Amino acid sequence: METENNMTTVKRIAVIASAEKRKELIEWSYSNRDVLANHQLISTNTTAKVLEGTVQKPVCRLSREKGGAYHHLITMMQDKKVDMIFFFENPLRTFRPDDKIRKLLDTALEMNIIIAGERSALDFMRA
Repeated sequence: METENNMTTVKRIAVIASAEKRKELIEWSYSNRDVLANHQLISTNTTAKVLEGTVQKPVCRLSREKGGAYHHLITMMQDKKVDMIFFFENPLRTFRPDDKIRKLLDTALEMNIIIAGERSALDFMRA
């Protein structure tokens, strides 16, 4: 189902989390499991396992084949199959031009996909 602004009612949310932010991911996803359960979640294998455990629903796992999970996510963004990316990353991290996360951010900006790195972005999902 689509709304007037072409945003799907059920949002397709990619969640990217570094190992150092896993505890924060667990706490956030557990405390927001009711809201997250209403949306399609997309993630890499380890993050998907965390989300499935806290939200209690299947998560679309990004393929590790043909360039890896981040390449798969970039393709999904280019095919307009992602509405939002939620990052659990160190915000002070410096990205190299060839960094995988940098490529995700660049693609999201190019495709006009919402990028979130703050917990307050949950308000968007509730809309």
